Amino acid sequence: MLLDESPHVTSRVRLKLYGNAGKKDKKTVQEFRYRSVVEFFGKIRREDALDAMKKGTVLLLIQNTDGVSSETIPSKVYEYLLTERPILALLFRNPELQLLLEGMGHIVVQGDDEIAIKKGLETYVGKWERNQLQSTITKSPYTVQKAVGELVTLVEGIKDAEGR
Repeated sequence: MLLDESPHVTSRVRLKLYGNAGKKDKKTVQEFRYRSVVEFFGKIRREDALDAMKKGTVLLLIQNTDGVSSETIPSKVYEYLLTERPILALLFRNPELQLLLEGMGHIVVQGDDEIAIKKGLETYVGKWERNQLQSTITKSPYTVQKAVGELVTLVEGIKDAEGR
């Protein structure tokens, strides 16, 4: 919808897909009317995937549409947060994950709401055009330093308890 309504965006937007994809998904990409916008890389090494995430302008998080997805937070979310890149999250009935991401300034929409997805894309394209992508993203509270600090505190507490 966005590309139909704003064809100039096709020269500005690239969707880079990494990971495994089924035949149906690959066929959908190949038949996409704006094929030049989509780049499919397939499965790559984890280190390369992390590097690609850090270089991405906006990360796209797509959650499965099943019952488990509405109750879980995938580990990929934390990898995304560590990159400190803006995230457009397409979620499936997951209010906890929605609050987490929105609380850090990311855009969250329901994955089956095409209008909301279009608006989210428009928002990020507009911010990119105005060079404002980072200005509203709150630094993630999930840092390696904080995790290590909490682990050290936990271990010290265990040591103190065992010493009594």
